[in-house]
Amino acid sequence: MNALTLVGVAMGFVLLRIEAAVEESE
Repeated sequence: MNALTLVGVAMGFVLLRIEAAVEESE
């Protein structure tokens, strides 16, 4: 894995967590 791959995975994970939090707050 290179740095870009790690960043991409991290950003994807963060976006999923944000989306789940938004759905719970509604």
